[in-house]
Amino acid sequence: MKRYVNDEVKKRKRAKITKVSAIVAIDAAAAGFVMKLLQLPGTDILFLLLLTVAGLIGLYLLIWNLCYVDKVARVARIFRHIYHGAMAIGVVTFIILQAYIISASGGDDTAADLIIVLGAGIYGETPSRVLVSRLEAAAEHLEAHDSAIVVVSGGQGSNELITEAEAMYRYLAGRGISEERIFKEEASTSTRENIEFSLEILEEAGLLTGDAQIAIVTSEFHIYRAKRIAKLLGLEVDGIAASTPYKSLRVLYHFREAAALLVEML
Repeated sequence: MKRYVNDEVKKRKRAKITKVSAIVAIDAAAAGFVMKLLQLPGTDILFLLLLTVAGLIGLYLLIWNLCYVDKVARVARIFRHIYHGAMAIGVVTFIILQAYIISASGGDDTAADLIIVLGAGIYGETPSRVLVSRLEAAAEHLEAHDSAIVVVSGGQGSNELITEAEAMYRYLAGRGISEERIFKEEASTSTRENIEFSLEILEEAGLLTGDAQIAIVTSEFHIYRAKRIAKLLGLEVDGIAASTPYKSLRVLYHFREAAALLVEML
């Protein structure tokens, strides 16, 4: 009788775990697909991140479920311990990456005479709020340093009517920045290409001299990765940090940056 009661309890627990695992995994996957359809800046990585979270949660709850199946319970418990260890390593890695991201988020006190503004998506022909914050930071620097030159960098997405560089060019020109001081880089599709292609434009224009001081203008959460990529390309640069418009969005992008950094390091 006692064994029968225990078996019934196990069945109820397994049914509950299965239901919860299915709901959580489906919700995370659905959120990922919604973000993918919205095609907001950075959604490719966020899409993969949410799918990964869905997969990890589903896997863990599956293992937990199997711990109640007598035939495989011992093996399932071993896998659960391995899973716990891997997740602990993952959490520590995430914390370390966040420390690097946050440490660079204040940017640098720079008087750079060459600046590169990284794209961040546009809606039709209108810069997104994140991109506007970067353009405002760039405009302030250009107004404070009359001889500074800027490269606005960003290609054209599938839902964009013009290139990000063109939208940025129009915005800065509208702020009174002389068009002769603005170079456009319109072919890039990633942060690495933003920086690499912009440096090529500066070099072709004869501006990338040995004593040139260069700074990258981007959101505060993006400064560390941008400077790291520039260093991998053989160049030390400063960072000019733009404030992300919404705190909730900033938190989301911090997760995205950690994921992007991990992908680049692997």
